[in-house]
Amino acid sequence: MVYRKTSFKTSPQDEEFRRIMRDLIDKSEGEIIVVTGEGGAFRYYQELRWAIKRAIERGVKVKVYAKSPEQAMVNKLVDYGAEVYLGNEVPKDHYTVLDKKIVVESLEHEPDKTGVRKGLIHSKPRKVKEKVSEFNGYIKNAVKAKIDRSADPLLKVLKKPLQLSFETDSGHIDLNP
Repeated sequence: MVYRKTSFKTSPQDEEFRRIMRDLIDKSEGEIIVVTGEGGAFRYYQELRWAIKRAIERGVKVKVYAKSPEQAMVNKLVDYGAEVYLGNEVPKDHYTVLDKKIVVESLEHEPDKTGVRKGLIHSKPRKVKEKVSEFNGYIKNAVKAKIDRSADPLLKVLKKPLQLSFETDSGHIDLNP
């Protein structure tokens, strides 16, 4: 895999980052490694989740280390077939390694904020090897995630419906007051 771009800049909804990541994930053939804190990019950007799903369906192995992701995101990735590792160590960098050839590094930015992401794209073997080794260090003390259906928001509402102060059963609502 060859990628000519060496960086990406901020854009209103992180479009450049999303486009680059989607393109690289779609070209990946062997393995994708992701190191993240809360996994915001996968939580907010459906096209990245779809790209990961397509990659797994093509036979690409996907491994994710995360410090504090939402359980719904973990469930989705594990359901797709990704290996997700949950750890207590805050990653010093957030990055993705694709096919052990390219590293996309997202530079530090406020979590849960779009339009501020910028980063670097590396293809030097030494940098790639360093990031793969860093990932392996993170997962040594991490726990491999499993699907936890109790965190499913729909299941929570079905088990304990909201108590609203007005009638919500349409069979009891007078449409002609």
